[in-house]
Amino acid sequence: VDVPGAFKRLRDVLARLEGALEVRRRPFVRHDRWGMLLADPGSTGTGLLVSLRVRLPRVSCDKALPEWLADFGLVAEPGHSPGELVLMNKYALGVEEPALANAVMRSVAALCEREKDLEARRS
Repeated sequence: VDVPGAFKRLRDVLARLEGALEVRRRPFVRHDRWGMLLADPGSTGTGLLVSLRVRLPRVSCDKALPEWLADFGLVAEPGHSPGELVLMNKYALGVEEPALANAVMRSVAALCEREKDLEARRS
């Protein structure tokens, strides 16, 4: 999976969209301190939601999962199959897009390592 390439394409599309909106004098509302101002106050800041769908059967059943998610600044939704989670950032305020995407990817990588640890203990 080429996450940096996908992020670059997203950034390019956003730049073109912002340019088209500027020409029409309808730019996104941006505040110097708060970032992008959106209808959902929880999305204030970059407005970026990074989500990754992962299959972590042992981590998803572990009682420590809520604590781990809180430590990483993530939230989780159940996926379509057992053990599958959709993990996403909880906060977007005060974090630039590349840092946000990298933080989510590092957090998911750490959860994947916990999955391996739990699997090794079970063996």
